[in-house]
Amino acid sequence: MLHSIGESPVVTIDDSTDPLPVDVDIAVRVLRSVNREVQVRGWTFNTECRYPLMRDVSGFIPLPANAMHVDPDGDYRLRDGVMRGNRLYDKDGHSFVWDTDLTTTIKFLLPMEALPEAARNYIAIRATRRFQAGAVGSPSLNGFTESDEVSAKVLMEHDESDAGDYNMHRDTADHASAFIYRGGGTGPY
Repeated sequence: MLHSIGESPVVTIDDSTDPLPVDVDIAVRVLRSVNREVQVRGWTFNTECRYPLMRDVSGFIPLPANAMHVDPDGDYRLRDGVMRGNRLYDKDGHSFVWDTDLTTTIKFLLPMEALPEAARNYIAIRATRRFQAGAVGSPSLNGFTESDEVSAKVLMEHDESDAGDYNMHRDTADHASAFIYRGGGTGPY
């Protein structure tokens, strides 16, 4: 990212350094922002279904620190639970207190080093373009073009498709709504 504006790259980022050089600080903030922006969509690498969440002694359901989105699933899919701070809120009961443990579909914010290569590449290219445009805005310094970003996104989506084992007959919106409407089952009828 620093190279894209004609600056020397840094080897490590030490958050305890006070203060970070301005360009490094901005680059780190842009990278973290783009990482969150991409991961909040939910991908096979950061989304888990049937993830168990247990109540504590007060009946609260604490959430993992890196949870980005939580939605009850399985037998609990009709419960209206949402993230509020670091706990799951029961919108039906208007309370943080739950009467049961749940399974959920949960999206996690993963660190860059835990992501698949295609995702890291896309996030890095997108963050570099955003950083360079905000820092200098010079087309001649831009290390990556918009087509590079689009190509990286296509590669990441292809990687996602392979990892997700998606099936056009099983994973369509019509099938999903039919499945939910009838309360489950193994087929569309």
